[in-house]
Amino acid sequence: CEMLLKGRLKDITLEEYWLGKVVDIEDFQIEVTEDMVKCAEVYVEYIFKRKEELNATMVIEEKVYMDEISDKCFGTADCILIAEDRICVIDLKSGKWAVEADNPQMRIYALGALSRYGDDCTVQMTIVQPRGWHKDGPIRSYSISAINLVEWAYETLKPAAEACYEEIPTYNYSKDGCRWCNAKDACDTYKQNQKGD
Repeated sequence: CEMLLKGRLKDITLEEYWLGKVVDIEDFQIEVTEDMVKCAEVYVEYIFKRKEELNATMVIEEKVYMDEISDKCFGTADCILIAEDRICVIDLKSGKWAVEADNPQMRIYALGALSRYGDDCTVQMTIVQPRGWHKDGPIRSYSISAINLVEWAYETLKPAAEACYEEIPTYNYSKDGCRWCNAKDACDTYKQNQKGD
């Protein structure tokens, strides 16, 4: 995706360049399939379309921070489009597990983008997920005003971030959330709740 978005492929298609290549990533060997190439193409096509519609500036793989909330709270946004009256944060999800456009990860990216590039504007969060089924289709968006996003950050995110660093943190079980946690095998709260599920 990054190669296409940054115009690094000249006189060759994404498929011609990548299809069948084997890439080593964190002790895994991944062979690039046609499905992966098509997923990337859908994502890039959407970004270029939105960029043109909004006459926006595009930023790719941007690390965003929100030090006002926590100096340990940051993320890397796949794509940020900066337009006159809005900021669009666009995230590619290549998995099949459907992801909603309004979720805490996207709000954190949106908050970081707003902190760096915006002020009083609308922030649109978009998930592009070509391989996952969702009732609203493979591309779905959620818009929020800057003031409502900042309110969420101070009322929800900041207390949650501070709670993570308490001497004895509170563990909150969530059937969907815990499934992705790297510490679940060592978490008593998770183990106790698994017995009830």
